[in-house]
Amino acid sequence: MSLKDYRPILLSGDTILKRVLLMAGVSINFYSQALKRVDKLGFKDIIGAHWPKPLGRDYIKKVVSMLGEFDNERSEEAGWDIPGAPPALRMFAYGNAFEEPDFCAVGYRFRDLQTLTGE
Repeated sequence: MSLKDYRPILLSGDTILKRVLLMAGVSINFYSQALKRVDKLGFKDIIGAHWPKPLGRDYIKKVVSMLGEFDNERSEEAGWDIPGAPPALRMFAYGNAFEEPDFCAVGYRFRDLQTLTGE
């Protein structure tokens, strides 16, 4: 393999996922700005946790776009099976099914809505 065949990969762990859970005082604006900074790095694909396929470089733009359209009124109760998660977990998503390539979502606790939106 030569250097020209090298394909830089961003290993994002739980930071960039198909469904990210924003907690601990992280606002949508803070997360969105962080994603925009990461998008300036020279990678070709994203490997996130909990999903076996590369997400592709353009996935960050999809998440940032989804965050820009955040509307608590269009969110829904999240049915995630997260041990110890509070019952008031909500999800705002783009796309209809997790398995779809374009699907992305942000999960949050309803009680954190003011911190999440900065309002």
